[in-house]
Amino acid sequence: MVLGLAKLPYEIQLKKLNLWSRESRRLRADLIELFKMVRGLSYVNFSTFLNLIQLIQEDTLKLKKVKHLLSYNIIFSQNEL
Repeated sequence: MVLGLAKLPYEIQLKKLNLWSRESRRLRADLIELFKMVRGLSYVNFSTFLNLIQLIQEDTLKLKKVKHLLSYNIIFSQNEL
């Protein structure tokens, strides 16, 4: 822990240390994994990933259960970029 930052809120700690938030790091990791899938460098087949996206888009009730999945992050973070 860095001295003097322990009592500060999380967001201020990130700013002072010039770090990204958890959400930003997770999105970045998801986008890197997507790039690997497209290039054939991932263990996950890109067509399998696209099928998962299609299933998620067809049934919006499932979205509440799969928010942690890579496909959810990729689909719903497009507007943030």
